[in-house]
Amino acid sequence: MKTIFEIKMEKQKGDDLLKFIEENKDVEMKSGKPSHNVIQNSQYVPPGRHFFYFVYNRKRVILSPDYSIVRFKGTNVFLNQVEVRKRDFELKRVTLTRSMDDSGEFKRERSVFRTYQEDAEDSLKLMLLQDIKYSKIMRLCKLDSDKEALVKTLEKHYFKLKSIFLFYVTRSASYPASPTMDINDLDRFCYTSRIFDRNLNKSSLDRMLIATNVSNNQYKNSADRVL
Repeated sequence: MKTIFEIKMEKQKGDDLLKFIEENKDVEMKSGKPSHNVIQNSQYVPPGRHFFYFVYNRKRVILSPDYSIVRFKGTNVFLNQVEVRKRDFELKRVTLTRSMDDSGEFKRERSVFRTYQEDAEDSLKLMLLQDIKYSKIMRLCKLDSDKEALVKTLEKHYFKLKSIFLFYVTRSASYPASPTMDINDLDRFCYTSRIFDRNLNKSSLDRMLIATNVSNNQYKNSADRVL
């Protein structure tokens, strides 16, 4: 695409470029609606020489006499040029200070935890129902009476179980890629809490886990295999 200056330069038949720029520096580049024809754009550029031009009314390419006009890399195309010098001074450091009350008391509504919701009885019940619906808890029991007793036991100790799960998940080798407990985390919990006795040993627990986490589909990496 040829610029207006380039087309006019062809008509000038070799006239002096500086004279041509001086004669055309007052060319009106705005339309009849000043409030709708000016677009400002700010952009960071690295130090060095940069070439640019302006487009008027989506048809004409116009150069500005306010900047240097040079021949672009030995071609017949003239472009504006601006030279950005390297900054040789340090930027001023700005330190933001937050005002605190004289008491220094932590206020959650003014912190990053302002959207945190504390566990309530209704929310814990809803979480338990979701866990029962979408998890493999019911695979531990076969009889309906045992399932009812299991649900009541989980409901009674659900908050403690939730806290224990979060404790071991955040210390698991798979965290934070996968917020789950592996078999080593479960063994560590059982030994720490002294769950193993003559009624439940490690072999029995392993058999229960295998029966609970058996996959009912053909996929090798299935969610059914996750503890």
